[in-house]
Amino acid sequence: MITLEDCVETFRDMDRDGIDVHRPLLWVYTFLNKDVDRLEEVAHELEQMGYTPDTITEALDDQGEPTGHYLLSITEFAEHTAQSLHERNQLFYAYATQTGLGMYYGFDCTPDVADF
Repeated sequence: MITLEDCVETFRDMDRDGIDVHRPLLWVYTFLNKDVDRLEEVAHELEQMGYTPDTITEALDDQGEPTGHYLLSITEFAEHTAQSLHERNQLFYAYATQTGLGMYYGFDCTPDVADF
């Protein structure tokens, strides 16, 4: 589970890398499930909540082999603090549990995406 300290560290790293973390950035959140149809339903549900569905891709293991799971990526253009990002992660963990989705996999905000 992603902790508040993980979020604080992410913001420190981004700031150290020259990313202006005090402006809206493009955040990517990812969910994991074996059922592509269920992920498509979730994509629609999350779109209704204001997020933008991005991709559903097959998850690969460390050797590049399919795992039998799929990843749903959604995006949000938003300004976050470490605390608000932590709260967003907690919301997605709860959402995944309450809907029986399976797993909230995590977030990303890469320098390339941040400077988009």
